Amino acid sequence: MVRMSGASGTDGGGARALPVTPDWVIRVIETSADQAVVFVTEQLSHKDEALAASDPLSRIKARRAIYEHLDFLIATLATDELQLFEAYIAWVADVMSARGLATETLSTSLRLLMAFFERRLDPVAFAPVSAVLSWGLAVVEGLPTGQRPAPSPLMPSPLPYVEQLTRTLIEGDIGLTRALIKRAQFEGSSYLHIATRLFQPSLYDVGRLWQENKISVAQEHLASTLTQTLLSQLFIRADFAIANGRKALLACVAGNTHALGLRIVSDAFELSGWTVQFLGADVPGDALLLQVDSWRPDVVCLSAAFVQQLPELRRVITEIRGTFLTHRPTIIVGGLATNEVKNIWRWLGADEWFPDAEKAIAATGH
Repeated sequence: MVRMSGASGTDGGGARALPVTPDWVIRVIETSADQAVVFVTEQLSHKDEALAASDPLSRIKARRAIYEHLDFLIATLATDELQLFEAYIAWVADVMSARGLATETLSTSLRLLMAFFERRLDPVAFAPVSAVLSWGLAVVEGLPTGQRPAPSPLMPSPLPYVEQLTRTLIEGDIGLTRALIKRAQFEGSSYLHIATRLFQPSLYDVGRLWQENKISVAQEHLASTLTQTLLSQLFIRADFAIANGRKALLACVAGNTHALGLRIVSDAFELSGWTVQFLGADVPGDALLLQVDSWRPDVVCLSAAFVQQLPELRRVITEIRGTFLTHRPTIIVGGLATNEVKNIWRWLGADEWFPDAEKAIAATGH
């Protein structure tokens, strides 16, 4: 198992240090995951009559949620990064709250997981497990913002009219959106500058508004579709560099349906002279491996939008490393999920990480 040095909580002010977790403890959690899920779901059914009487699909979703909790418990113990579990739990709690769902079930699930593993581990081995789950409970139950690790300012400085663009995208006003693009061009912005400093932060705002249940799924899709259309029109009129003979393969891992950010990275590589294959959203790991094997790219760029996709991203990277030993492509990761936890790319097994297309192309595009 790949381990990272250092403990969460040393960078952002407030997060507690995580005790070092022996690998055998992580293996115990992995091998007892099925039993843990059965235990938690049965206990939840006893406590929640609605869940006990719900249809099979709802119970399947409940079990799936517990498996996700375990995935991130294991990932956090392996990386010593409490911020990873915090980001995941905060995301789940925010989505539930925005949709009028009580977060009590989430808190109860974390307490039940704690009770399950307390019975199976000695006090020393249980200490890091307890620390992670307790931190998750603190997040759900309203830990004061000042005690949470502050996110790093990873993204490039946005253009001053991002908020205005967000409104026009949600409203579907293509005329005003084009006017904002022309303003950026008049001020000297290139395609890449407009994509990363205008549209990318705006779409992050759109995603946040959906998460907070302030806009509908239809409005979110409208904003994304409008962005794709306008960026494609802008891209075909951009200046392309001379071909450099290098190849880049780009894909969103399975479960990641948010491909627009990686599309911008793909465009940046192509504008810089690379030959590009962009596989798009939700690419199964086996299909990705076959394409790497047949096309033999110099670089593979992989994206995860949400923190719950990080375990799948790590699995795919491990398979690429294990399959292509002597002629392995350079593996680069990105996406909002990789921006939320400092140095998570090292645990993922990637060679490099970049928070946006501008930094990626500055480091590899020449």
